Amino acid sequence: MRVAWNLKKIALVALACFVMGAVGLIMLYQNGAMDQLAVPVDIEKVIDGKKVQSFSISSTTAKITFVPSSGDELKIRLAGELPQVDLPFAGIEVKERGDSEIQVQVNTTKKFMIGMDVNRIFTFSRKMEVTVELPDKVYKNLKAQTDTGDLSVSPVAADTMELESDTGEITVQGFTGSKLEASSDTGTLRLANVSAGLELRSNTGNIIVGLKRLTAPGALNTDTGDIRITMEQAFPVGVDFRTDTGEVTATDNFAPFTADAKEKRKLQGKLDSGGPLIRARTDTGDIHIGIE
Repeated sequence: MRVAWNLKKIALVALACFVMGAVGLIMLYQNGAMDQLAVPVDIEKVIDGKKVQSFSISSTTAKITFVPSSGDELKIRLAGELPQVDLPFAGIEVKERGDSEIQVQVNTTKKFMIGMDVNRIFTFSRKMEVTVELPDKVYKNLKAQTDTGDLSVSPVAADTMELESDTGEITVQGFTGSKLEASSDTGTLRLANVSAGLELRSNTGNIIVGLKRLTAPGALNTDTGDIRITMEQAFPVGVDFRTDTGEVTATDNFAPFTADAKEKRKLQGKLDSGGPLIRARTDTGDIHIGIE
């Protein structure tokens, strides 16, 4: 009994020390004592984009934003603030595979770390952003991947586009092509003005899609989020929607619709004469489709 009591007191003392240390660090942060540990970063790479057909970019923590370029130059800019200890590791690595393919790796921290750095803990909110200026043309393939950052894409045209974020939100303002793939483990997918086939996946986020045209089958899957599809105007499609615990609904103007199955949690059939199939699945969310 005496040993057990001593262990209990030791555990309580350790917990109290941890809480006091954490509170002290938070107070230092709120009073600006940690500000001197963060430094500004502004790095830019410029590439001749006239012949570029395939472009891919990868980042661990920075947000990635695609915007249109005013000319033929393809510009990549990394800007924001970093912990001072990470400054030597910040950079943009560019690999050119021939004239038509560009691969970019953006680094904001040391690639391999052991242990925990208090500096990084209190500067995690100082977001880094990568801005990619793309010349206006139709690309063969566009790809962007980030571990903890968001992805944002201005209207763009490509045969295929692949977007992936582990914990960030993905936003697409417009896409025209054969296929658009987007996935996020915990973030919401927001896509507008899309004319393409779709493959969309989020484990715990919502999927919101504005369709101009479905040129190939679409697959939309989320485990715990809602799925909302809005069509700019009626066009022939097939529908296969299912949810385990939510509801499936459609607007009154989603017509002429021929239903093969119409239940609270399932909707199958075709709009007009039918066309590419939209398949949507969610475990605990709702599914809705409508026409603007």
